Amino acid sequence: MIETDYPEYIQQRITDKFLVDLRDEIDKEFANDILEPEEELTYYNFYIWRSRSNRYYKAIKTTCELHDLIDLYNYLEIQGCCIREALMNELLDIMCDCGIIEEGSLKDIYPDEYDFELPDINTEEVV
Repeated sequence: MIETDYPEYIQQRITDKFLVDLRDEIDKEFANDILEPEEELTYYNFYIWRSRSNRYYKAIKTTCELHDLIDLYNYLEIQGCCIREALMNELLDIMCDCGIIEEGSLKDIYPDEYDFELPDINTEEVV
């Protein structure tokens, strides 16, 4: 069983197969957004940026229907906006932890050509 903030009766039904199918559904929903098809999609360069969209939510619904896990979708439906988004993001986190999607790094988003130094912050107490 995968540990989540979902109720236990839902946690027990979130399988690797469900998560793989969810990834595939997300990829289908956002196929037109992929600018460089040869680039590996990662948590940082692709998935997290789409997790607050209606198409991501649609991918979850489709996958839940495919796996007869509409309880998960219904559970998300009754949550407030912030909790729902956190729970939906948790599915991406689980996919990373299970190796279903690669985490990547922030360098995927901010390549070296845009590298810049952050200024030092004086942490000494001002008297």
